[in-house]
Amino acid sequence: MASTFSCPLECPRCGSKHTLPLSLFAYALKSVYKKIWADLDRLEEEKQQEQVDELSKRLPSESDKEE
Repeated sequence: MASTFSCPLECPRCGSKHTLPLSLFAYALKSVYKKIWADLDRLEEEKQQEQVDELSKRLPSESDKEE
């Protein structure tokens, strides 16, 4: 059963995705949120690395400059 606690949302003030809803129930689920945050951080890092890789493919390499 899904609930409003299924996915952390980005904080409108600081932009962090490491947020918890304001309730005592959510505090009890903090270990679950820590796992979600770790997964979100890993996915964000993978996305950034893919963007870097894509940009590096578009840039001419050093060997291309020498020719």
